[in-house]
Amino acid sequence: MVQSTSRAFLDRFAETRFWVAIKRSARASIVTQLSQAH
Repeated sequence: MVQSTSRAFLDRFAETRFWVAIKRSARASIVTQLSQAH
């Protein structure tokens, strides 16, 4: 039980970090495009 719970937590944690990295890189690319446009 504890093992499955911790595994679900790790999966959710990894998924959250994955989305945070995507949002961060997307924001960086948008900022780069805006700075290049001006």
